Amino acid sequence: MGSAMLLLVALGWWLRAPTPMFQIHRDISFAHVEGQPLMLDLYLPTDREVRPPVIIWLHGGSWKWGNKEHNPLRWTAMEGYASVTVNYRLSSQATFPAAIHDCKAVVRWLRANADEYGFDARRIVVAGGSAGGHLALLLAMTSDNAALEGSVGKHLEQSSKVQGVIDFFGPADLSVYQDRAGKDLTPAVTSFLGSPPWIDPTNANLASPIAHLDAGDPPLLIFHGSDDTVVQIAQSERLHKASLEAGIESTFINVEGAGHDGPEFYDEVRRPMIRLFLQKHLKN
Repeated sequence: MGSAMLLLVALGWWLRAPTPMFQIHRDISFAHVEGQPLMLDLYLPTDREVRPPVIIWLHGGSWKWGNKEHNPLRWTAMEGYASVTVNYRLSSQATFPAAIHDCKAVVRWLRANADEYGFDARRIVVAGGSAGGHLALLLAMTSDNAALEGSVGKHLEQSSKVQGVIDFFGPADLSVYQDRAGKDLTPAVTSFLGSPPWIDPTNANLASPIAHLDAGDPPLLIFHGSDDTVVQIAQSERLHKASLEAGIESTFINVEGAGHDGPEFYDEVRRPMIRLFLQKHLKN
């Protein structure tokens, strides 16, 4: 095939190639702590007529590992949402309440920078899996708690309040964190808190989303696997029941046969449930 023909083939392929449905702004620094930057990635839909609402994803990893590269809700950027993934301080770097201070700083940064990037930070849902689910819940339930608000970042005048939370198998009560067989899983909690929960129950209570529920909290969508051997499904069942009793809108999805994480939480069965929640609370 001659060079002219190759050029025509390449041009034809380029003309037929689909336009990327979102653009990625990587490694945006939203705050500095002790001279070190805290980073987020921002996925913005390219085909948008109005400012998209925002979905924040907080990664899991027992509070001690993981990073912003894993984003199972990235598909929402192809459906008209701005998707944000975050690096927060891990327990090896700083103990509670450092991580939640970082997560709240993200919300405040988004509100302060909405005009620059063109999203609608008046409408934010926070989501996360496992330890990230815990942080998402804690963020959503404590928008007026001075001890958990912290002073990370430059935008302390902004609100950290969100309009909804999607929790994937996150622990809600750190004082009773154990697996289905009753095995003690408090080493991860101890590393996160800085001391065992029974030594400092006040601190464990402060870090437990279920302890902060009130009628002003945003709506909840909770997913948990029936066979989770890391975080008992009872954690989410108790959270759902307590939320309803407090007057909070809550939907609980028992993913039958699922363990701790897995593709079934984000598949074509669960995705419509996520989509419906986002449409109800962010696009109305």
